[in-house]
Amino acid sequence: MPRNLLRIGLWAAIFSGSALAQSVLTGRVLALSDGDRSPAAGAWVVASSGSPPRTIASVQADAQGTYRLEDLPEGRVEFTVSQRGYFTLEAGGSTAATLARTCPRSGSCGEADFVVAKASVVEGYVTDPFGDPLSDAAVRLTKTSESLGPDRRGPRGRFGRPMTSTDDRGYFRFYGVAPGEYQLEVRTPRLLGEIYSIEPLDVSVELGESSSPFYIAMRVGAEPVRVGGVIDGLNLIGDETVRIIAVNVNPGPGRRPMSGIQVNTENEAAPRLSGQLTRGDYVLHAEIIDDDGGGRGGGASRVVALGRYRIDSDVTDLRLMARAGASFSARIRFEDMEPRRVNLNLVPLDGGTPGSMRFGGNGRFRGVGGIGARGRQPRFERFALLPGRYRLETNSSDYFITSQTEFTLSEGETLRADIVLSGAFGEVRGVVRPPSEDADSGPFVVALRDGGGKVVSIQTDTEGEYSFTKLLPGDYQICSWADASVDPQSDQAWQAAGSSAKRFPIAAGDQTEILLTAKP
Repeated sequence: MPRNLLRIGLWAAIFSGSALAQSVLTGRVLALSDGDRSPAAGAWVVASSGSPPRTIASVQADAQGTYRLEDLPEGRVEFTVSQRGYFTLEAGGSTAATLARTCPRSGSCGEADFVVAKASVVEGYVTDPFGDPLSDAAVRLTKTSESLGPDRRGPRGRFGRPMTSTDDRGYFRFYGVAPGEYQLEVRTPRLLGEIYSIEPLDVSVELGESSSPFYIAMRVGAEPVRVGGVIDGLNLIGDETVRIIAVNVNPGPGRRPMSGIQVNTENEAAPRLSGQLTRGDYVLHAEIIDDDGGGRGGGASRVVALGRYRIDSDVTDLRLMARAGASFSARIRFEDMEPRRVNLNLVPLDGGTPGSMRFGGNGRFRGVGGIGARGRQPRFERFALLPGRYRLETNSSDYFITSQTEFTLSEGETLRADIVLSGAFGEVRGVVRPPSEDADSGPFVVALRDGGGKVVSIQTDTEGEYSFTKLLPGDYQICSWADASVDPQSDQAWQAAGSSAKRFPIAAGDQTEILLTAKP
């Protein structure tokens, strides 16, 4: 056979095999309006596969709402419908936004009809307490009930949450809102976060009906006090400007921990500060900003600590002294776990600067081996801290800190450390026997007390079996009572238990079994 004919035959076989390796999905896209269904002409049907999902094929429905999606690969494929201003009510006969099918190597992947419905709009205006438009306020619409369809409520915030900001008219708008119950939350711009506030509003969205505009008037969250004074020791150079950051140590629920104060730097030797704060306990810092762009990324070129102050009334004669703050820098390592997110808190024990650090939750954190965003090992860093004693804490139920958690920082010191997190909790389980042979079997009360005096109690099953999980390493006491009226939180109950309360240690990853006899 001539070589050219052989080559043509091979290409024909390849194309033939490729064609056989594809399958087809057909159906219609219908729009629901006033109980009737009509063709949704122009709607896009999109196929995606893989992890993370990627689009592999798409087609637009014709004037009759009919579509034919070709070139589908073998295996699991997910199908969605996209049409601006609509959400998917049904997919393949089920109340869902997405249809999943396992397509064959060739032939038909079946038929599937989609039903879409016109989504709603939630809009409104935000004003300050005096009735003037409030611009740059963050507005968030949060689902509080199971709503139909996907979340398509306009722009997304920094961490993927549906939110938007008010314009110069104080106006905001969320489009493509599915039916359901929502909460509308408004947060004011940063410098007003401590002064203006508003409780979240309950919003009910009906199918295909847009709400009337909401008119939201912020209120004064707390009576502000005036703050003014002079800052010594900043040693400003050239075109540097200053921003004061006041961190409210106990901001309270729903209030932001940050607030700003203006600084007049005409007198470089003694810049004057002025502004308003709510009453509270504050840690003050000065961010020195080089207007010529000397700071990293256009931010502060240096940060200095100014101290901690209790502000209960107007104070216009503060005399603040810049001081060399302390710094804490730590690498984060993991043992026996691959966390999706990490939250750490820096707690001052004698009047220092509180702080926290969060990794993950936005798809950028890959916990394996402690590798964070951009392939770097995550670090916990805090600068311009007030000198004092600190403790590192986490409130996670998925991991705990195995490295040193308490340390002391001196003025101007930079402390570098390693933070080691582990998911190897301990566990204790066992059986509780009746106090005597003629006594009834369970259930009994079992209590566990850690070295700090914290008590957790549970009830055994009818066979007397119990289990405590997610235990931190440390020393524990355990005891059981047959009398259900005993209060395990009471010190007297533990003192009366005497030798019935057993002491034992738990190391990381330990699984301990303890046989108990219920105290009468």
